[in-house]
Amino acid sequence: MEYKYNKNEKTAYQKGYRVTKEGIVIGKKKNPVGWLHTNGYRRFKIRDHEGKNRNVGVHRLQAYQKYGEKLYQEGYMVRHLDNDCTNNHYDNIDIGTASQNAHDVESERRKERAIHASSFIKKHNHEEVKAFHEKYGSYKKTMEHFNISSKGTLSYILNKES
Repeated sequence: MEYKYNKNEKTAYQKGYRVTKEGIVIGKKKNPVGWLHTNGYRRFKIRDHEGKNRNVGVHRLQAYQKYGEKLYQEGYMVRHLDNDCTNNHYDNIDIGTASQNAHDVESERRKERAIHASSFIKKHNHEEVKAFHEKYGSYKKTMEHFNISSKGTLSYILNKES
């Protein structure tokens, strides 16, 4: 299957941008470039082959330098092993599945996220979720039916005392 996202990091690499082992982007003129985006990730700007300005995630360029085309395998994403999206150090960047990425988060933090997400499902619906899951016995069907995005959230709802 064709990779569905842009490959701005590949273009940046071809244009001479590099990330140091410490996670600092060095531009074409050998000077540090980039800023901290409001989403928490460090970014820098390039012009693509069509002359359009494009933002590039520092973590993505670091991953491209480390793994090359493997970065674009179906189902893979860039992971910050310490879950700090500002830490683009070579040893902190890996690629893997969404499941692996979720497990990079400490278990207490995952539990906090599940509790927070489950609070958006009205209290009276928790029993409905439990009944549906008991009837069909499938995490996947239950998650799809109630639009629950993580197994952790569903697990929290199913195991929570009423």
